[in-house]
Amino acid sequence: MLIINPYEDISSLISKIKHNNFGLLLKGSSEIRPGLKDYDSLSEFLESIDDSF
Repeated sequence: MLIINPYEDISSLISKIKHNNFGLLLKGSSEIRPGLKDYDSLSEFLESIDDSF
């Protein structure tokens, strides 16, 4: 589970993990599960950010 929001407390984090069934949740977007076609474009985007540093 990946949640991008560093200001949440642990109880709300646990609640979101249970609610989203351990999927990948990006702040402000819908849940994205591995295996969907959007996952590939997300991976490429994250790799491009990493390469720019």
